[in-house]
Amino acid sequence: MSVLVALAMQVAAQPSQRRHEVTQADLHAMADACHVPRDTVVMNGSVVVFRSGPNVDFTQTECVLRKVSAVVPMNRISFIGNAPASEEN
Repeated sequence: MSVLVALAMQVAAQPSQRRHEVTQADLHAMADACHVPRDTVVMNGSVVVFRSGPNVDFTQTECVLRKVSAVVPMNRISFIGNAPASEEN
C-alpha cells in the first residue's frame, strides 16, 4: 500500500507536459507573431529576457508573455517596471 502511495505521489509530481528547450529562433518567431522587435525577447544563458519599450502596446506585451509562458516554465518571473533596464539585466 505504501509503495502505491509513493508511486502515486511521484507520478503526481511529474510535469504534465514535456517542454522542449527554447531557442533564440523560437523567441524570434514569438516576437514576429506579436509584432514586436526581435531584440526585445532574448536568451540570456538559460533565462528568457523580455525588454519592451516605454511606450509599448500592452496587447503586444500580453501576447509575448502568453507565448513564452506556453513553452517556458514560469515558476520564477520578475517584473522590473516600465523604466529602462540597465545593461547588466
